[in-house]
Amino acid sequence: MTPGFAEISIEGVDARAFLHAQLASDLRTLAVGSWQFSCYCGVDGRVQALALLTCADEQRFSLLLPQDLADSVLARLQRFRLRSRCALALHALAIEPWAGSGRRVHGCGMDWRIRRDETASPLSQSLWDAQLTLGIPWLLAATSERWLPQMLTLDRLGAYSLRKGCYPGQEIVARTHYLGRSKRRLMRLRVEAPGECPAIGVELLDEDGSAAGNLLAIGSDGHGLAVLAERAIEGARLSCGRMLMVIGSEVSGSPGDAALNEYAPGGSAHGVSDSKVV
Repeated sequence: MTPGFAEISIEGVDARAFLHAQLASDLRTLAVGSWQFSCYCGVDGRVQALALLTCADEQRFSLLLPQDLADSVLARLQRFRLRSRCALALHALAIEPWAGSGRRVHGCGMDWRIRRDETASPLSQSLWDAQLTLGIPWLLAATSERWLPQMLTLDRLGAYSLRKGCYPGQEIVARTHYLGRSKRRLMRLRVEAPGECPAIGVELLDEDGSAAGNLLAIGSDGHGLAVLAERAIEGARLSCGRMLMVIGSEVSGSPGDAALNEYAPGGSAHGVSDSKVV
């Protein structure tokens, strides 16, 4: 089952400043008409949600994220909005491959047509499989608030910054980076012996029965992503019930475009066009 996506709109004169203080990415690099990956961390540094942050103009921003987490993220943003002059609202989305018209988000191996809908339509299987191939670690309720950004290799997406200043969890994220104490990493998997499809977030066991990590997502082609202990090695086997999996390579490098977020001043590698919702 693929997830549906939702949009949290943030509009007002203080929208950029408010989001810059809440999200882990650096909004100073986000130009009008562009987007960037961003993550929302708890006070313990663990990632509540990964999102695409878009900028229609200086007072209109949107967070695109799995519907599964949208309500909890919106509630938390509302709780911290305080006197910031901006309004927040939630909208269900339908996401389809770009077909030449409508609202478009493109770059980093993606080319999505996005429209607001009354209900969140599940992402098509082909688009979801493409996200896993790109190594995008989308979180759902079952995997939210488990891992630090480093464990999800969110540095490769530019989804957090070590230079922007304070945001929730920033001290722990920075300490982990500078002391090098992240003991889990995002790795690819492939199914070797099919069985009943395991639940997202389920514990994976290595060949001696020890806990090796947790399943993040799995696609229709039997390839997926997992957050595994640092001892995990490529080619080793893991099990989950009757399903057997083989560990692939560590997820590294950019997912598409050569430049990402803070590596591309102004976010020029990411485009948002036709921002009027259709």
